[in-house]
Amino acid sequence: QQATTSPPPTHRKKAMLVYEQQRRCAHRAALIFFIGSSLYSTSAFVSPVGSVRREVASASTLTHQPSTLALVTSCSATRAMQQRYSHISDNESKDDNMHKQRWILNSNASTSTQLSAKSTSTDEGTTSSSLQDILILVFPLLLIYISNQWSRYSISYLVDFSTTSDDSNIATSAASSFQAMNIDLQFTQSQYGLLASTAFTVLFALSSLLAGSLADRYNRKVLTLASCTVWTMATLAQSAAQSYEQVLIARVIMGGACAFAVPAAYTLIADKISKDKSALANSIYGSGVYLGGALASLSLLLDESLGWRYAMAVIGAFGGVSVAVSGILLPGDGDRNVQNNAKSGGANDGGSDEPSIIENAMQILSIPRVRYLFLASFLRFSSGLMIGVWAAPYYKQAFPDNASEYAVVNALIVGAMGMSSGILG
Repeated sequence: QQATTSPPPTHRKKAMLVYEQQRRCAHRAALIFFIGSSLYSTSAFVSPVGSVRREVASASTLTHQPSTLALVTSCSATRAMQQRYSHISDNESKDDNMHKQRWILNSNASTSTQLSAKSTSTDEGTTSSSLQDILILVFPLLLIYISNQWSRYSISYLVDFSTTSDDSNIATSAASSFQAMNIDLQFTQSQYGLLASTAFTVLFALSSLLAGSLADRYNRKVLTLASCTVWTMATLAQSAAQSYEQVLIARVIMGGACAFAVPAAYTLIADKISKDKSALANSIYGSGVYLGGALASLSLLLDESLGWRYAMAVIGAFGGVSVAVSGILLPGDGDRNVQNNAKSGGANDGGSDEPSIIENAMQILSIPRVRYLFLASFLRFSSGLMIGVWAAPYYKQAFPDNASEYAVVNALIVGAMGMSSGILG
């Protein structure tokens, strides 16, 4: 707003002072980003089962999908201000009138464009989306989101450390390799922590920076289906893995793929659902976090009856069904992306430089309120991931005869209560 409503400064010194202030804010935001990423990606890795028994016993499993990284979108207003500052010459004092005239013309053109866009959006938004319209769009996205959550969290219910000996951190042969992934592939609690947290979240966090930008530019239906296909293949690869290293590689690939679905889904909902029903549509879609978490808990029952490999194969099959159904039902947005590509092509012909993803991220994080929300989100998900990764292994170790009851009760708490509170809210 400042870039389009404030006249250009009359002195280069003043302009550069403002630019330097923004640059320093961006650097501080980047520091917060990397500190938070470190906390988030390493919290579960450093948590042994025994050290969190008291905390897990008094807390519920948290399975939210972090969406703060979806804030990384285009920052045209900030870029316009920086470009305007960069074009101020040393002899600007002699050309003040010319700059003011240019600013007036640009301001009037921008204002008329904004008014036209508002008028168009108002006319288009007069028709409220019906519940049928919401379900037609949200249902396929919900299936994708459930597959996303189920695939990433199921590993916590397919390991069993209840037979770990005192002298070694490797489970003894007394446990069944048919039901416990860690027994079959012979990996330790620390290695499991790496699989469940860092192996997934490092590439997930990096890919999230790219996901928002791609969702702004390209076909979001294709992006959603492609990402679900990749993490489904990674899930099936885990079911057939013959070593710990193979599972580790599959988890890394899964983390990168899972990052692309959520930004595309939320922007699709924002574009195709009227504003008066957007909160309802977002809450229905957000319930995929809880439904996926509930199904991940029930994976323990699949593990007991089918074994961990077939349980993982069932999860992968659900992902394949989600891709097929979404491919049929989910509307595309090819027209939008053709227009965006044409606009970006025209801008490039005009000589404007497209900022990098990191520059966009730092510009977003230069807003103080966003920085506080971002830091709070990382602290919240650090603790949430720690509980979510170790809750199921703890209960299987502490109450080995009641694992099935825990799976059902936990699924009801996470699924029914989480979903109902989200939709009613």
